[in-house]
Amino acid sequence: MLHRRHAAGVHLDQPIFADSLGGFRDPSNVRRALRRALSPVGSTARHELGQVLRSARLQAGPTRKQVVKKLGWPRTRLELIENSRIKIDRDMVVTLVKTYRINLDASPTLRDQVDRAAEPSPSDALTWIRSHTFRKTTATALDRRGQSARQIADHLGQAQVSITQDVYMGRRIHSPSAVHALDEEFAGLDLW
Repeated sequence: MLHRRHAAGVHLDQPIFADSLGGFRDPSNVRRALRRALSPVGSTARHELGQVLRSARLQAGPTRKQVVKKLGWPRTRLELIENSRIKIDRDMVVTLVKTYRINLDASPTLRDQVDRAAEPSPSDALTWIRSHTFRKTTATALDRRGQSARQIADHLGQAQVSITQDVYMGRRIHSPSAVHALDEEFAGLDLW
């Protein structure tokens, strides 16, 4: 695809997947497009269970914020469960429905739904894909091609080079020049 775009006259310094105005896409829009592309992360069973759990929460009364605070979960986990965006397991749902005062063992229909929703799905293999995965890959590729941290930060649209270095650039395992420098520095010492 990149070769076709280059052959069509798209310059390498232009956005590959441009927004509607031809500029760089906003990260939140990229995340939304990825969610849509990967949706539903699992199956119809996960989607149906998410709707049932949302209805149960609304009937019980607490807001999403109140539920995640009570359970000590990340703030987006409940939304992801209700929108069938993450893989769930039985223990997660048991914990959740207890907060709604629902006994899962007393509800065979709900229990069966949970078991079906917890089954593996082919799209589970794609759950590692996030918008930052692409940013890290870009930063690593540019680093390997000799771009400076400042150049990479500019390409990623970051004001602070330290963020680019700490978050997006991979650390090299070894540096031959550092090994050589240390060998020279300590060559004359008798360490035994």
